[in-house]
Amino acid sequence: MKRCAPAVLKTYNYKKGVWSTGVPDHIRRLFRDKSTSPLCSQDEKSLVSFFMARRTIPPKSASFALTKRATTAITTSSATTTFERQYLIKYLYRHQAYGNVIKIAQNFLYTTIGSRRLLRQDVSLPELKRVFLSLVIMQRGIQLDQAMFDVISQFLLTQKSMVVALINSVFSKMIAMNMHEEAVYKWAKWMKLVNGHCEFTNYMENRIILRNFLSFMRQSGVRPDFLSYLKAIQLTQGPALASQFATTLMFLLTYVRRFSSTEDVWDYKCEHNLPITDSDLTCILKTYCHKQKFSLVSQTYYKYPDAQHDQNQFDYLLVAHSKLHDWVALQQQFNALFGIGKLPSIQHYGILMYTMARIGELDSVNKLYTQLLRRGMIPTYVVLQSLLYAHYKVGDFAACFSHFELFKKYDIAPSTATHTIMLKVYRGLNDLDGAFRVLKRLSEDSSVEITEGHFALLIQMCSKSTNHLIAQELFNLMEDHYNIQHTGKSVAALMDVYIESDKTTEAIALFEKHSKSLSWRDGLISVYNKAIKAYISLRNTNKCEEIFHKITDLNLALDSEFYQMMIRFLVALNQDFETALSIIDQLIKHPVIKVDATHFEIIMEEYDKIGYRDGVIDLYRLMSQNKVAANSKILYFILKAVAKKSLQNNEDIKEMIKMVEDIMNNAANGTLDVTFNKLHPSVMAWPMRMIVKHDSPQRALELYNRYNELFFKKHDWVPNNNKFVMMRSLLVLLAQIEQWKDFETLFAKYMDRIESIENLPSSTTPNTKLRSLFRGLFPYKVNQLVAMNKIDELPLMWKKLQEKGFILDNISWNSVVDALFKDPRTISYGMKIVDDTLIHGYDLIHKFRLLKKLSQDTTHSSDKSWPTLELKEKYPHKFQPRLYLQSDTYSNVVRQLDSYLNGIDNLTALEDRIRDFISNYRYFMKDYLLKPRDNINKWDQIEIRHSSYFKELRISKRILSASKF
Repeated sequence: MKRCAPAVLKTYNYKKGVWSTGVPDHIRRLFRDKSTSPLCSQDEKSLVSFFMARRTIPPKSASFALTKRATTAITTSSATTTFERQYLIKYLYRHQAYGNVIKIAQNFLYTTIGSRRLLRQDVSLPELKRVFLSLVIMQRGIQLDQAMFDVISQFLLTQKSMVVALINSVFSKMIAMNMHEEAVYKWAKWMKLVNGHCEFTNYMENRIILRNFLSFMRQSGVRPDFLSYLKAIQLTQGPALASQFATTLMFLLTYVRRFSSTEDVWDYKCEHNLPITDSDLTCILKTYCHKQKFSLVSQTYYKYPDAQHDQNQFDYLLVAHSKLHDWVALQQQFNALFGIGKLPSIQHYGILMYTMARIGELDSVNKLYTQLLRRGMIPTYVVLQSLLYAHYKVGDFAACFSHFELFKKYDIAPSTATHTIMLKVYRGLNDLDGAFRVLKRLSEDSSVEITEGHFALLIQMCSKSTNHLIAQELFNLMEDHYNIQHTGKSVAALMDVYIESDKTTEAIALFEKHSKSLSWRDGLISVYNKAIKAYISLRNTNKCEEIFHKITDLNLALDSEFYQMMIRFLVALNQDFETALSIIDQLIKHPVIKVDATHFEIIMEEYDKIGYRDGVIDLYRLMSQNKVAANSKILYFILKAVAKKSLQNNEDIKEMIKMVEDIMNNAANGTLDVTFNKLHPSVMAWPMRMIVKHDSPQRALELYNRYNELFFKKHDWVPNNNKFVMMRSLLVLLAQIEQWKDFETLFAKYMDRIESIENLPSSTTPNTKLRSLFRGLFPYKVNQLVAMNKIDELPLMWKKLQEKGFILDNISWNSVVDALFKDPRTISYGMKIVDDTLIHGYDLIHKFRLLKKLSQDTTHSSDKSWPTLELKEKYPHKFQPRLYLQSDTYSNVVRQLDSYLNGIDNLTALEDRIRDFISNYRYFMKDYLLKPRDNINKWDQIEIRHSSYFKELRISKRILSASKF
């Protein structure tokens, strides 16, 4: 269909654009001029005179004389066609003949019906735009108003969209000509004529009307004086229009986050006693919360009861209450109501429930909810919002879905904040497709405002699945379809997706593109933070330091994430732990920015990499002393440090087991100072594997059952969720106790879970974070296949994992090869793996070992080898193979191959098989045949029959063709 469109359009325009025979050649020649330069006065006069004369045959007393050629044309042709009229206006406008555009329009676009002068029905929007813009350029304000009134009165009912487009076009032209005050004044007046009012408080419903006005507000370098515009409108058009326009202004100013201007417009409405609408109240409450004027929120809210019709107002009211009061004081105030004989109202319940929800007091929130239901109260929006938020805060995502349904049950519309919580729930579940369904519902509900925050959440979710394509599409959708202007929040989220997707160059390109256009008010520091993260991943110290200096030069307000990046830069690139720890000390004393677990986590991670266990323990002690809540990663590092230290000291891991038990119990009781209420499976996973290996699989199983009992109310070892980290631990446990049937069942679920993620509609790109799911795990799968005599399934499974791009570590490769060589059915596949992948690394390692030994032997002269050894010392990573055959694996596979060949009784068949192996697996067989295979019965005969081959091979140590054998 798209391919056919150009041809169809071409034919249509050709037929429509036929000039009548009455248009003479000299006029047509003028029209062939495609430039934009002004016409010479003679050509312009000739052109206009011809068409004015051609419109109707003039009387003898006409004030202008026609040329002979023009008179002839009039008598031989019909009146000017619609196409010719449109082309003429377009041509004159392009050549800046604005006065004649107006003149032609007055004579050609109007018709007289009875005593009324009306616009022609075939008038087009492009014609009207050029005529009206000409009036603007010629500054004919009164004529412009009259012409716009004519258009509105005649076409409003039949072509409203055309009328709105015309108004917006005139508005944009006036803005471009710096006629700001007049443009705003006329826009408000005309929009009231079109809509009956000028009060617009929902962008999605009114985006066609508001689009151009919003673009004006977002222009860089433009700071309109909206108060002077309001005064002019109130003075000339009256307080009603001024009040409506002020409401629209407040909504749009809040929409573009110009909160100071929003407050100015609010003050104007209050000073002039203009009516306060629910939108006005919502906008000013949002402004006060943003500017941290929390004491004004409740004061303002209760002052205007007639404007309390927007449930979003509750969100700001509750935030203010929770910021101004601690929950203990609120609860005491709440309980005091019972003592003085005044029972708490539903509003009291809502405020207290929300405040306690913010600090994770789920039990208290549930008790209050049960209490108000017993009293026969009907839950309000704020009660349901508090209930939903409380369960989200403690990580009870399953309950969030059931509590979200309560909004429907009680016929209460969810707000923007409600949908934001649900998006966060899907983020916690790592369910991008579910989050898309929320966005779809938001798009269909015109009463809910879709914000940049919603899109930033969705974009950030893509970092977990490393889906940069969907993230970029969401960013484009936000700007192009929803017309939401990006700030540092969404740009930083998109940069993070690119960084996590190993596309750091694209992240840096985003930084270069947007850092110049954003200001500190737009969250520019977030974009710089991600740029530092990108250059850290590239290990580019100079660029990181350059950005640090740039942040200082711009005097940007620093945030918590900035200090995270600075600490990461110091420890990851410079190994400067001393300076990193001094930053921690500064943050502990910082008056504004609070130190949190993420700052400690970065240093702990580096300590863990270098095996500095005491450093991890000391950091955890520092956190406890300063009452910094721990997160899952912190608990993982401290448990690992305690266990590793015990093992290094040849002690058992009883101390770690005791710590795990204490952490579980304290987290369940709410007495552990952590950032979550439900212990994440990752905290249990690693200790479980350590307990399985170094203590008792039975004890590990008991701990897991206890974990289920405390947090999921289940006593079965079967996984209660599909978290990979816990499934891995259970697989290790089952392997250690050799419950192979259960292992096989759980491993199948593990594979199904991976496949289900890969087949999700949102999985448009491979998730690189899933690539390491089999690292350290696959050897157990090999053991299971060996134990159940299913090793023949291994080649296909191994090939599938490689094709899907999973990272398979060296231990896994060696375990696979070892198993394949043990079974005659799969020994050839094992030899292929060794020959293609592992033997090269094995040879390289042993070569350097030999060179090192020879270099230390002063009696041995082998000068030619020393440069290679020097290169290895200079570039150790280039000469360290990632995959190689381990020495014990090599011994095993050689022994298995000896046994396999020893089973071939016929000498000729044995020779054929060896020849076949030499042809197909030449690298491995070269190593294998360097020594006589004394464990094979007929080998002495093989040595005699092929002595020349073996002699050449063992002297040259080079691969020889199978034809020589």
